[in-house]
Amino acid sequence: MNSLLIFLIIGLIIVFFVKFQGGGIKVPSIDSSELMMLRARHSDLEVIDVRTPAEIARGKMKGAHEINFMSSNFKKRLEHLPKDRPYLVYCRSGRRSASACSAMLEMGFSQVYNLRGGYAG
Repeated sequence: MNSLLIFLIIGLIIVFFVKFQGGGIKVPSIDSSELMMLRARHSDLEVIDVRTPAEIARGKMKGAHEINFMSSNFKKRLEHLPKDRPYLVYCRSGRRSASACSAMLEMGFSQVYNLRGGYAG
């Protein structure tokens, strides 16, 4: 009985980590020093800013598409983008952009990169 209980507890812990700790799709992340190399490799690189309008008002990367990750139409806006182009996605800290990259990969986008550490503006 005790071994069955332990087995169930371990199973629940594993499920929790896989489900809630990003155990699914691995998101490629780059830091700001790698950004220039990424731009050199991909002349058609698109940049997506997933911060809120208030954050974007403080500044954004030149030419970045503004698609608020917190918006109810976030995925709908992504549906209008070509899935075969490379995308750099950023937010303030890198967390929302990592989640956005995961969503994009699940939607069939082939090349997405998260800006680790984010962008302050």
